[in-house]
Amino acid sequence: MILSIPLALLQLTHNKLRFCTTIIGLAFIVNLFFLQLGFHDALFDSSLRVYKALQGDIFLISPQYQSITSQQPFSRMRLYQALALDSVKSISPLYLKYGKLKNIDNGRKFSILVLGIDPGKPTLNLDEVQQNINQLKISNQALFDRASRSEFGPIAERFNQGLNVNIEIAPYNEIIAAKNFKIVGLYTIGTSFGIDGSLIINYTDALLAFPGSDADKINLGLIILQPNTDIQKAINTLKVTLPNDVKILTRQQLYNLEKEYWSLRTPIGFSFKLMLTMGFIVGMGIIYEILTSLIASNLKTYGTLKAMGYHHQYFFKIVFQQALILATLSYILGLILALPLYQISREVTRLPVIITIDKCLYILLFTLIMCSLSGILAIQKTQKADPADIF
Repeated sequence: MILSIPLALLQLTHNKLRFCTTIIGLAFIVNLFFLQLGFHDALFDSSLRVYKALQGDIFLISPQYQSITSQQPFSRMRLYQALALDSVKSISPLYLKYGKLKNIDNGRKFSILVLGIDPGKPTLNLDEVQQNINQLKISNQALFDRASRSEFGPIAERFNQGLNVNIEIAPYNEIIAAKNFKIVGLYTIGTSFGIDGSLIINYTDALLAFPGSDADKINLGLIILQPNTDIQKAINTLKVTLPNDVKILTRQQLYNLEKEYWSLRTPIGFSFKLMLTMGFIVGMGIIYEILTSLIASNLKTYGTLKAMGYHHQYFFKIVFQQALILATLSYILGLILALPLYQISREVTRLPVIITIDKCLYILLFTLIMCSLSGILAIQKTQKADPADIF
C-alpha cells in the first residue's frame, strides 16, 4: 500500500497550479538548507586549511590560544626543551602575524595572514613551498597564496606572466612604514571566514616587518616524532617535562579546538544553526498548511470512504504518502537549484562550498523528517470526516 499511491497523487495534482507552486516553494526551502549547510561545513573545513598544511605530529600552543585568528604567543624555549627528548625528531617554530597588504593596483589595504617560518626546518607540507624554500632564505622575498581573495589584486596572475611583483606589508594595528617584499613563488592553501589570504616569509623578515615582535615568542610549535613513536606516550612525556605554560595537542585535537571556537565562541556558528532550525520550522508550517488544506477540501470524500468501511489507517497512509511525494519532488528540485549556486558561491567566496554525498543524504533525511512530522500533525484533521455529514 505504501508504494501504491494513485489517490494521494491525484489529490495533490488535482489543482496543478497549486501543486507546482507548492513544489517550487518547498524546493526553495530545501535549497536554503543546502546553502546553509554548505556554508556551515565550509566554515569548519576552511578554518583548518592552514593547520592541514603544517608538518607535525604534536603541536604546542599557548593556554590562551583560541584559534588561528585569535592566538597568543609562548616561549620558543619550550620547543627546544621538547627537542631534548629521544622521541622527538625535529621541531619548527611558526610565527603568525596579521598585516595589511596593499593592493598592487589601487593601493587599498586589506588584512592578510603572514606565516613566518624557518626555511631550514620542516614547517609546511606543500610541494610548491618546498620547491621555493631556498628563495625564502634571501631577505625580503615571499610566497603568495594564489587562492587568496581578489582584494589584493592580480598578484598571482602577474607572477604567472613572468612579471616582477612587489608588495607592501604593514602591521595591522600600527601606522608605520610598510616593508617591501618580492613575490618569488606561489602556493595554495585558501581562505576561510577569518582569513582572506596568506603570505609566507622568512621568520626574521616577519620580526622586522612587525616591530615589537620578540623572536622568543612564537605562536605555534611543530614537533615531528621519530618513526614508530607512540604519539600519546610522547605527549604524556612532554606534559611531565614541560611547564604548564603551554598546551600539548595532537593534530586532531588542534582541529577540534579550531572547530569549537567557530561553533561555540563566535556568532557565526550560532547563526547557521539558528537558520537551519528556522528553515525546518517554516518548512513544516508550509507543508502542514498544504496538507490540511487538501484534507479540508476532501473531507466529503474521506467521509464517503469511511461509510464504505475504510479505517482511519487508510487515511493515515494517504496523507503520509502525500507528505513523502512533496518531500521527494521538492528535494530533487532543491538539489538541482543548489548545484549552480554552490559553484557561484565557491567562485565568489573562494570557500570550500562543496556538495558531497553525505550532505545530500543529510538534507534528504532532514527533508523527509520535516515532511513526515507535518504529515503526522495534519492526519488528525481526517478524523473530522464524519459519514453522517455526508447523508
